[in-house]
Amino acid sequence: MGKSARWTAMLLAVAVVAAVALTAPKEPTPAQLLKEGSALYEDLCQRCHGPDGGDLTYQGIKTLVDIGQRRTRQQIVKGFREAGFVEQKFNDRQVAAILVKLKTLRSGKWARGDMLVEPSWVALHGKKKDVRLVDARSATGYEDGHIPGAVSIGEFKLWNPEDRETYLPPQAVVQALIRRMGIAADTHVLIYDEGSSPVATRLWFVLSSYGVSPISIVNGGWGQWQKEQRTASRDRTLPKPSKFVAKLSRDLFLPSSQASAGGPELQAVDVRSQREFAGGSLPGAIHLDWQQNVAGGPKRWKSAPELLKLYATQGITPKKPVIYNVYCRTGGRASHTLFTLRLLGFDNVRIYYGSYTEYQRRMK
Repeated sequence: MGKSARWTAMLLAVAVVAAVALTAPKEPTPAQLLKEGSALYEDLCQRCHGPDGGDLTYQGIKTLVDIGQRRTRQQIVKGFREAGFVEQKFNDRQVAAILVKLKTLRSGKWARGDMLVEPSWVALHGKKKDVRLVDARSATGYEDGHIPGAVSIGEFKLWNPEDRETYLPPQAVVQALIRRMGIAADTHVLIYDEGSSPVATRLWFVLSSYGVSPISIVNGGWGQWQKEQRTASRDRTLPKPSKFVAKLSRDLFLPSSQASAGGPELQAVDVRSQREFAGGSLPGAIHLDWQQNVAGGPKRWKSAPELLKLYATQGITPKKPVIYNVYCRTGGRASHTLFTLRLLGFDNVRIYYGSYTEYQRRMK
């Protein structure tokens, strides 16, 4: 082949590639997918699940919350078919569009969405072998009725005044509790209390500090379970004890000596009531009552955008080069705000578990 022939062949190849590139369908932009997904959602989903992904008709199964937090692309396609949408014959682009839309809904806006699950998710997955439901209410409350399959922590003490650096229960004591509840290294723990109160989040903090993961809180707790008229049980669950080895992690708390001393890298956040705050606080503390995290009856977490806006009004943002040192009186309410900020994506937040009680002791 001569030189001119080779050039002709090369130019022809370039022309073919260019023609294919011009005629090939372009990948849709996220904005285009969102527009298409919104139209599909409005046409097929909104009449039953509402504009924010919450159920209006099918109270028994919050499929969109479940999809938004847990399911893979393949599981979503399967779910569409099982829900009767197989006739729609969704193509790959439509599935991608619906996924983009679902991410904008309430269930997809948490930075760490797996930390908070709905009672409907518990009803769907709570009986799996690798899931352990934990009732953080009193022993009496548990005996009067609980979510089927739940184990009770009884009267376990979650605050230890003897350890004045961490105020955590001793490692051996927590390990015994974990083993008694049948929690293994690969167990997904679900915790609930009467509503969305500091009892569940305090247990979350203690178990997380000793290596239990993953852990999710049931949004609205027992109160929401009852409101949705779900099945209750009085049968005591006694699982096979595990061999879990507890190991202390310092990722979520500050030692009392460090937290009470303060410093330029720490910003104290007081989550007690306004009256308590006015009576005395850590130097330079920002005040934001923990109860502003929740709303309704039973109490449930407010939406992620609402909470991010609330904290931003106080200058509390995840990008500030400080550690937010969250405290209350004895750590319970502070654990609720710690959980909330972690749920929202804050890495720069720790709890002063000894809290103001410990601070006053040190200042004497």
